[in-house]
Amino acid sequence: MMMPISRADGGILDWLPAMAGGRMAEVWKEHPQVMAGIVAAVLIQSALIFCLLIASQRRQRAERQLRVSEERYRMVLESQTEMVCRYRTDMVLTFVNEAYCRFFGRTREELIGTCFLELIPETLHNDVRETVRRIVEQRKPIVNSHPVIRADGGVGWMEWEDHPVLNERGELEELQGIGRDVSERERTQEALRQSEERFAGIFRGCPIAIAIIRQSDGRFVEVNPSWERFFEIDRARAIGASPVELGLVGSKDAEERFQSFLASGQPLNGFEQPVITPGGETRWASMSCELISLAGEPCFVVMSKDVTGHKELEDARQGVVQAMRLAMLGELTASIAHEINQPLGAILGNAETAEFLLAGENPPIEELRLILGDIRRDDLRASEVIKRVRSLVGRREFTMAPKFLNEILTDVMRLVAHDSMTRGVTLVTDFEMNLPPVSCDSTQVEQVMLNLILNAMDAVRGVAPASRRVQLRSARLPGGELEASVTDNGHGIAPEKLDRIFDSFFTTKTQGMGLGLALARSIAESHGGRLTAENNAAGGATFRLILPVHEGPVSPNKP
Repeated sequence: MMMPISRADGGILDWLPAMAGGRMAEVWKEHPQVMAGIVAAVLIQSALIFCLLIASQRRQRAERQLRVSEERYRMVLESQTEMVCRYRTDMVLTFVNEAYCRFFGRTREELIGTCFLELIPETLHNDVRETVRRIVEQRKPIVNSHPVIRADGGVGWMEWEDHPVLNERGELEELQGIGRDVSERERTQEALRQSEERFAGIFRGCPIAIAIIRQSDGRFVEVNPSWERFFEIDRARAIGASPVELGLVGSKDAEERFQSFLASGQPLNGFEQPVITPGGETRWASMSCELISLAGEPCFVVMSKDVTGHKELEDARQGVVQAMRLAMLGELTASIAHEINQPLGAILGNAETAEFLLAGENPPIEELRLILGDIRRDDLRASEVIKRVRSLVGRREFTMAPKFLNEILTDVMRLVAHDSMTRGVTLVTDFEMNLPPVSCDSTQVEQVMLNLILNAMDAVRGVAPASRRVQLRSARLPGGELEASVTDNGHGIAPEKLDRIFDSFFTTKTQGMGLGLALARSIAESHGGRLTAENNAAGGATFRLILPVHEGPVSPNKP
């Protein structure tokens, strides 16, 4: 074995053959320091070689791990449904994943090295440059959304989260963006925005007063300009306040009803309520509402329609109706007096008879009991007449209830019976039996029938007394309707006047006002029915009041 040996003077001895056995021992004895240096040098060289081998192995292992890690990272990036890209501060792309390529319809080779501003509408370029500048300066990620240009030229929406990529010295190397396709979300939000804008436009422009009230505390969330005008309260004052605080609920009972309404959550439809404005004016509002959910909170949408004019018109109409009833009752004074005098006369006669019987020694108790029964019946008869007259005279609210038509017609016949005898008119009835009830205000229907019968008796004035005839008839019609008709045998209605017979202030009478038939038709229509007139083939005219049959339960034991 040959090896170099260092000399004491620092030089290198010739290569000597390695010596075995005793020769090596002699060399150690002759040159101990030289031999120790040789061994040390060999050991150091061996250690260095060993360290280099270990370092090489570690470097190779780290390089393999780095390659695996990079491959895994690349596989993760490529498998992402989100778009990933890297770019320089000049916005030139240095990396894009497969999802990025698919979205924009280009290959990786076509994209890398190009400025991604080409993929964004030109109007947004300055905004994007400003975003990149902020990331570079602040070294913080930024999230932003903006439209992009798709491969087909269409516009989509992307949401990007851009991060600065720093090296181990904290220096900016490049930037990385992670993008999501939010086109569908933006379309949905845009549709929602447009829907809200349409609703807001309708809400603001609606001529009906609309308010939104929270169910939880009854406070106003929003009101429209029509509401401000109607209630004479500014929006700024209304928002956050309750109707009670604004003085729109005028009494304790009304406040309790309002609280019950909030708690019930039930809708309202056409509920009429008087409202006192801050100026002291009383107005009438027809209110309808529905419970909806706004941002997860239940709220009432309350619509208030100003029906003050309608109310005033209805009050005026009711006044005219009452005046017409009084006028008709004036014509029936003799009949009413007769209807009352008959039972009163009978009561007087029975009372005198009872008084005479009681004057005897042994009054006939059974006969007196019969007389008292007669007195009681006559008293009820007179009371019923007075009640009917009071219902016609009194001013009251329009009230719908199930009534039997034949009962109403029978009551009317009693009122006009004496007057017809005085006029020499024969009243004939033809009532169909077992008719179902109609839903009506019986007083108003009586008024219509009284008007028609009195008109019919006026119409036969020119007929010979022995031939004057008025028929009152009831019948069932197809389609769930009942008819009450009045037929006279007078001279009929002139053809040129038949179409105008129901017009206000049109009359064929010398002393007439021309309101009776107009009001009668109005009453019929308010009941969901109609009033018609026609001439009879044999002479005279027929007026027909047609009313819908009542739907629902009725009291038993009625004819």
